[in-house]
Amino acid sequence: MKHEFEGKSSYILVRTTNMPQNLPEVYVEGINKKVDDDDDDDDDSDNDSRMARDDSDEDSDEDDYTGRLRRLKIRVYNHTIEFKENRVVVLDGERVRAPISPFLGLKILERSSRIYLKTDFGLSVEFNGDSKAEIILPTSYKKRVGGLCGNFDGRKRNDLMKSDGSQAKNVKDFGDSWRVTSDTRTIR
Repeated sequence: MKHEFEGKSSYILVRTTNMPQNLPEVYVEGINKKVDDDDDDDDDSDNDSRMARDDSDEDSDEDDYTGRLRRLKIRVYNHTIEFKENRVVVLDGERVRAPISPFLGLKILERSSRIYLKTDFGLSVEFNGDSKAEIILPTSYKKRVGGLCGNFDGRKRNDLMKSDGSQAKNVKDFGDSWRVTSDTRTIR
């Protein structure tokens, strides 16, 4: 699922639910930061995979700034990996340099202007260090995720499902339902 959401908080992009024991839990949080409207860029090199992007030129509600994706927090294999601005990588609280394979089943790479996380079960997370992210899950995760990236069931008409399971009336309602709060935060 691809969309542009200009929220000004942290949001759950992907969170696994009802996982069988043979599939690792996955959690991806997007942290948006305030930027001036003049900072928007129009580089639209789109791919046809699931993507969470925050680089729109649309006006925000009544504020003169928008929120843009600036960091990702990824929780997989009981480790936390952070992708920060300027392609900085933090693993379990310590800054590391890509490429690195910190433990079996996980690789963190840097190519060109992007950083990547790849797992042995098929999770791939890509971040340009500025405002664009791409998250790809294997089909074994179909119908087992929620978040701004949708529920991965192949039906576009229900991709705006809120965190409580109800259908959102609009994109803002959808995004706000996936805002990270003290109740939903699973990464510290």
